Amino acid sequence: MLTANLGYNLRRKQRLVDPALGGGTLLDLGVYPLNFAAMFFGHEICEVSAACTYTKEHLDEQESITLKYWSGRMAVLTASMAGISDRKGIITCTKGHMIVENINNYESVTVYDLDNKQIAHHKRPKQHTGYEYEVEAFAKALKQGAVECEEMPRSETIALLQLMDEIRRQFGVVYPGESAQALPAAPAVTEPAVPALEAAVPAAPVLETTAPVVTEPAAPAAVEAAAPAAAEPAPEAPAEPAPAAASEAVQEVIEQAADAEAAAEESILETSEIMTQETEQMSEAQLWD
Repeated sequence: MLTANLGYNLRRKQRLVDPALGGGTLLDLGVYPLNFAAMFFGHEICEVSAACTYTKEHLDEQESITLKYWSGRMAVLTASMAGISDRKGIITCTKGHMIVENINNYESVTVYDLDNKQIAHHKRPKQHTGYEYEVEAFAKALKQGAVECEEMPRSETIALLQLMDEIRRQFGVVYPGESAQALPAAPAVTEPAVPALEAAVPAAPVLETTAPVVTEPAAPAAVEAAAPAAAEPAPEAPAEPAPAAASEAVQEVIEQAADAEAAAEESILETSEIMTQETEQMSEAQLWD
């Protein structure tokens, strides 16, 4: 968001009140807020809305101009020949805001954060009248053999003139030798093209929403052929006593487990004795130290 204003009490100046001299506030004062907005936001404007009050000669006396940009930015600008304004330009951003004192010949720039705390301040260099910058730019262009000044190229001047023609058309301000129908409308600015990404991004694979049907795996034919048909169970025979060999094997396992347990207990005792001896030796060494 940008706001800017410029106002002086100039209603007695002939150039501002004479239609034959291209009078009115817009061409004399309003161009400064417009240029201020252009320096920060450029010319990709999607909508212009302007209104004014009139002098007795039907020239614009006080005016309000709102510019909307394709980027989503907005500039609200005012100008007047009927009284003095503070001549400030304010740019509000997501991380703070900036105040420019005197937009047509800036005196200082102050930057504030979101807590309205000043974080930067810059004053303009010492100057004579403020017009020396134009003289220096012109002299540099002559020295370089350029046909225009890079600080304000002709394309920038034409863009501002076309914008002011559209604003005058909305005001209904017409100068001698022209008609309202002859005022050219501002050239249509189309929204900047967005690069097509659809071709570069591969389409997502289509996922099946139904789970696949799982069937029971078929038994191998060889197994089926080898498996005999189930026969009727035979009558149970009386249980016979376990053979003597099995009893002897079980007894042998029990004895081996007992021997292993005894060996483990002996190992634990030996380890405990070793640790006790080492502890006693360490204690003696500490006493001698």
